[in-house]
Amino acid sequence: MKKQILYLSALLAVVVLFSSCGKYPDGPAFSLRTKTMRLTGDWKVEKTFLNGTEQPNSGNNSSTITYVKDGTGTMSYVLGTATLSVSFEWEFGTGKETIKVRTKDTAGNWGNWDESTILRLTNSEFWTKDTPTGTTDEYITHFIKS
Repeated sequence: MKKQILYLSALLAVVVLFSSCGKYPDGPAFSLRTKTMRLTGDWKVEKTFLNGTEQPNSGNNSSTITYVKDGTGTMSYVLGTATLSVSFEWEFGTGKETIKVRTKDTAGNWGNWDESTILRLTNSEFWTKDTPTGTTDEYITHFIKS
């Protein structure tokens, strides 16, 4: 009888673990990789939505964002034939449900943290939601690993 109760308890624990909601609205519900491991790497913009409407991709395919495990990174933007690179710092917000990024200005001073809500974070997909200060516009960006 004790073995049956033990097996039943173990089965119940597994069911609760795998049926619980994931941290991000669009998944994944379960991952063996840490959030930092999934975020680390090179990302490029796949799609951008403004207030629910997909926006035309204006050459962002060659722009990349690189997140490094130590909390640093680089954003590289292609503008015509020139490439602009900006270094940044990043960290997860409370509960790792948001990501915060800040860059330096031309004088070398750190700017304010910009915070985005994470909607999806897998090893190959990263989706964020932003509402810029002073607007009611909602931007959702889908990144894919490059």
